[in-house]
Amino acid sequence: MKRLLMLVLLPLSIYASAYSNAHDFFKKNKQYMVYIDVDNLSKNKIDISTRDNVLIVRGKSEVNDKNTSQSSSFYQTFSLPNDADMKNITAKQDDNLLIVKIPKIKLNKNTRKIKIK
Repeated sequence: MKRLLMLVLLPLSIYASAYSNAHDFFKKNKQYMVYIDVDNLSKNKIDISTRDNVLIVRGKSEVNDKNTSQSSSFYQTFSLPNDADMKNITAKQDDNLLIVKIPKIKLNKNTRKIKIK
């Protein structure tokens, strides 16, 4: 019975996948920009967060009809430079494109000369 159940459920698991969406990360004027193709996901299916100097973007899509169940998800991380203003990151969605703006801050250059004794 277990074997029969596994054979029935196996085709459903084939539709579950994790993938990396097309993305672009670049510096523009006084900010960093991240563009991510989100494949028609609504904004409530996308989660954006930060941890230390890392931007984390993940999304999940599920389609259920009476014969199949499909699920796909993506998870991407971006290591941000030290001059990224982690407190003022903004994001907006324009159709299939998620646009994340990360302002740059001016770093204090606390350097001093050390005398050798």
